[in-house]
Amino acid sequence: MSTKTFHNLPAVAHPDTTTKAGGPANRNAGFIRQPQCGSPACRMNPAFRWWWQDAPFRLWPQPNIGSAPTPGILCEADFSSNPKNWDPTVDIMIRPLWPYNKSAGIYKCPADRFTVTVNGQTYPRVRSISMNFFLGGFAGGSAASGVGVRGWGSLYPIYFKLSDLNSLGTSPGPSKTFVFLDEREDCINWGNFMTDMSGFPCKLYANGNGGLYEWNEDLPASYHNRACGFSFADGHSEIRRWKDPKTMPPVASGVLSGGKGSGQTWPAPYSVDVAWMQDHTARPK
Repeated sequence: MSTKTFHNLPAVAHPDTTTKAGGPANRNAGFIRQPQCGSPACRMNPAFRWWWQDAPFRLWPQPNIGSAPTPGILCEADFSSNPKNWDPTVDIMIRPLWPYNKSAGIYKCPADRFTVTVNGQTYPRVRSISMNFFLGGFAGGSAASGVGVRGWGSLYPIYFKLSDLNSLGTSPGPSKTFVFLDEREDCINWGNFMTDMSGFPCKLYANGNGGLYEWNEDLPASYHNRACGFSFADGHSEIRRWKDPKTMPPVASGVLSGGKGSGQTWPAPYSVDVAWMQDHTARPK
């Protein structure tokens, strides 16, 4: 099969994600399914699938920092004048997906207006998307090493191959596991997005505990009318519209802060948005 098969990925119909106009809202009624989503997270998916088809048994590389010749899929980013933040030739172009779509624009949402200043000159940053942490982990390591991660960190697997997502006992499945998403401009750091799994049913919380829901350092973007673009491991894309104001704290001028503890943890008890993110991220071992 030609890799170009994935150039225009159709929306995938799933019985549990279809809403009927005028009908009762269901648990997935907050999203808009789009075959050709304009979000960078959605536009990255064909390149990811082309790359995977060329090496179907290759381990997924870690979505974080790395150096040639085997770097992670996405670069690190911050608010400094480091060239990796504003020059795609320094970092993005050495990453493994670049040969499959040589367009720096698919890494950045135009609605992300953050810039960096270099010798008095202002440049837009080059990236606003991030990749699901649990696809590759942090250099292959578990979430337990993450900043502010609670006892759940070691209870979740790291998925290294697409086939790892076929077991619904230990993964959400390809159609419910997100690969890329738009991340808030004031939260961008590593190339991964770690959904905080506090409160999700596991050995620590047998029946789940929504009172523990929170965002920890990483928050999804809400550029698109309170919504965020997602791509999934089965190839489809969605725009998810957020419902909880706690998902959308005011944008900071630099690194988002103001939460509890370190200033970058945002409690969101019983948030339907956190519940949706957890459901579309990972499952305990």
